[in-house]
Amino acid sequence: MRALSLREKALVVACVVVLVGVALVQFGGRMGAVQAKPEAAELSRRRTQLLAEIGRMHTAIAKLTLPADKAVPEALSLVGRAAKQSGVTVDSARPLRDVMVGGLTRHAVQFNVSGGFTEVATLLEGLQRPGARLVVERVEISSADAGSDRVQAQLRLAGFEPAREVSRRRVRP
Repeated sequence: MRALSLREKALVVACVVVLVGVALVQFGGRMGAVQAKPEAAELSRRRTQLLAEIGRMHTAIAKLTLPADKAVPEALSLVGRAAKQSGVTVDSARPLRDVMVGGLTRHAVQFNVSGGFTEVATLLEGLQRPGARLVVERVEISSADAGSDRVQAQLRLAGFEPAREVSRRRVRP
């Protein structure tokens, strides 16, 4: 057998390196697959949990959102009932223009009410319920008569739903 030339030795070494590399990749791939199975199972389990949580959030959002066609009637009904229970007079009600606020569409109704301070406070307390679809967004109270506890209040109730194109105008805080 003749001696290998330097070039032939280099080719043999290169072939051995390639074969060793291929063997390591295949062996490492199998090891990675074995290690990846528990990780893949965990990721799949976590994905299922997150999808379930997203479903619960969508359900909760649906319960709290208020479509435009229901905002004014629900606000009138809510304020009317609370005013009757508290002894406050509703002087006026005015729907406001729908406005986009942070990815939501706000449907608001402004009310002017009058009565004794305690009665107006009772009205406000009756309007602020946990989980309500309408929230008291703004309240301004002023004295109606300096000699009595009678006050006038301007209330803004708002309901929200996922945004739709109504206006690019931003609401002032």
